[in-house]
Amino acid sequence: MGQVVDVVRRYAQHRHNHDDIQRISFKPVSCKSLNDEERTTVSTLETGGFRLRNIQLVTFSYGDTDFDLVMPRSEQERWLTDLDFQDLTGTRVVDDTLRSHYGKSYRRLLEMPFAEEVIQVMRQYIRASIPAVKRGEIAFWMCSCLPGNTAGLYSRINVGN
Repeated sequence: MGQVVDVVRRYAQHRHNHDDIQRISFKPVSCKSLNDEERTTVSTLETGGFRLRNIQLVTFSYGDTDFDLVMPRSEQERWLTDLDFQDLTGTRVVDDTLRSHYGKSYRRLLEMPFAEEVIQVMRQYIRASIPAVKRGEIAFWMCSCLPGNTAGLYSRINVGN
C-alpha cells in the first residue's frame, strides 16, 4: 500500500523484505488526489480485514518494517525506553559522490559565524534523538547544509519514516 513512481523497484524492495505478498494492483490517480486516495484505500482495506504494513496510515503496523533491517526491534525498544542509550554502532556511510555534490555547501557552512557550535549542537541532538545513527544515515535520515538559502539557517535534519 502506498504511492510510488518506480513500481518495479519498489515491488522488488518489498519482495526482498517480505515473502508473504499476496497481490499487487494499480490505480491511476491524479497527483492532486494521491493522499486522499491512499487514506481512503487504507481505511477500506483495514475495514475489510486486510493486514497492511503501511506504517503511516494504518491503525497498527503489522510485521517488519524496512527499519527493522537496520535496527532490530529489541534495540528499538531499548532506544525508546532507556533515555541514556545512544546507538553509535555500525559504520557511517561515506559516499564520495554525495560529498562532492554537497561539498561547496558544507564549506560555506563552515565559514558562517558560530558554525562549530551549531555543528556540536546538531551532533548532540542527532545522537539523542535518532536511533541507529550510523546505520540509518542516508536511508532514514540526512543532514542538509543550507547556508545562504535563508538568513540564519545553517542546516536542516531530514528524518524519514
